[in-house]
Amino acid sequence: MLGNVLVTDRQRQGLLYLAEQYEKLESEHARHLSGLFRRLIDHNGSEEADIALPLFPIDPAELSIFDKINQSVEARTKVDIHYIDGQGSMKSVRLSPYKMYAYDRENFVVGYCEPGKQIRFFALSGLLSSDVSDTKFDLTPLLKQAEVVPELANEANIAYVRLSAPSYAGSFPFRFEAVDAGLFRVEYYDPLKLLAALFASPVEATIEAPKWLRNLYVNQLEKKLRYFIENDSICQSPPAKMESKKSEGSKLVPTGG
Repeated sequence: MLGNVLVTDRQRQGLLYLAEQYEKLESEHARHLSGLFRRLIDHNGSEEADIALPLFPIDPAELSIFDKINQSVEARTKVDIHYIDGQGSMKSVRLSPYKMYAYDRENFVVGYCEPGKQIRFFALSGLLSSDVSDTKFDLTPLLKQAEVVPELANEANIAYVRLSAPSYAGSFPFRFEAVDAGLFRVEYYDPLKLLAALFASPVEATIEAPKWLRNLYVNQLEKKLRYFIENDSICQSPPAKMESKKSEGSKLVPTGG
C-alpha cells in the first residue's frame, strides 16, 4: 500500500507516458508494468487517454531544450529560441510559450513570438538551442493582438537524396520515399542531423536538392577531408592533387611508398 504519496502533474504525465509506451510492447512483463503505472496515477482510461502529452526526448540536446521550455511554461517567463529556417539561415525569436504537446511522435511548443507578434508552432527537434530569460509575460493581452500562423512554422523540410545502393534507405533515421531509381524524397527537421546521417552511411549519398543543402554538404565534406590531410600523422607524403592527375593523363604518379 502506498499512502500519502504526492505526485506532481509533470510526474503524473511521465507515468502516463511510460504506461502508454510499455503497453505497446508484446511481453507480458511490459504490460504488467503498464498496468502498474496506470494504477499509480489512478488512471481509469477516461478522457486522459486522448491528451497529447509531450514525449520525453532521448537526444541530450533536445532534452535540454525540452527542460528549458518546460521551465518557461511553468514560470511564465520568455525564452529565446534559435533555429534554421527553410533557406538554411539561422533565426532567433523571443517566445512566450503557452504549451508543449506531442503530435506524430514529435514534441511541439506553441506561443507568442516577438518581434513578429505571431502565434507560432515549433518542433523541438528543429531547434538549435534555447535560453530562458527573466522577463515575465501575460498571455491574455498578447493573444488579443497576435496574428495566428495556421501552419507549423518548423514543419518538416524536404530534400532529394540519391543513394548508390537504394536498399540502404531503410537504415536512415529519416523517412526516405522513393521517387526514382536511387532518388529519394527525405523529410527532415535539422539539416545538421541529416548531414551527419549521410556522413555515417556506408553507401555513397548525393544531395540533389535543395542547392543550399547540397553546398553545405559539399563544404562539410571538404572541411573534413582538409582536416584529415593536415593532421595525418601516418601518411606523411601529401596526396597528389586532382589537377596534376588530369594534366598527366594516364601517366603514373609516384606515391613514394
